[in-house]
Amino acid sequence: MNLEYIGSFFCHQMPERTIQVAGQYLPLCARCTGIYTGFLLGILYQFILRQTKIKELRNPKMLLISAFFIGFLIIDSLGSYLKLRSLSTYPRLMIGLSGGASISLFLYPVFNCCLWSKRSMGN
Repeated sequence: MNLEYIGSFFCHQMPERTIQVAGQYLPLCARCTGIYTGFLLGILYQFILRQTKIKELRNPKMLLISAFFIGFLIIDSLGSYLKLRSLSTYPRLMIGLSGGASISLFLYPVFNCCLWSKRSMGN
């Protein structure tokens, strides 16, 4: 099973929207590459800061900024889908990175809340 086949389950893989590395297309388009990379980096950042048991969302200012990036990602995605406008590859990558990292700020505490509450119930 190759990466292109696996990527086809998560992404449209349109060549004109996909980054090339050494003449080969990545298995995901620029936006999807950014979303998954940003999400992973956001999770790693929070984990490295030893915030493994964080169960609360961030402060309101950070949440507002994150919501802005997620909203911008949604608007850009809808604009492309509806063919209202189309950005080039690298702006798509940057929007995906910021959106993916922002999503991790919301999901990491939710995951930890569920994980740690189940562990404490078992003890």
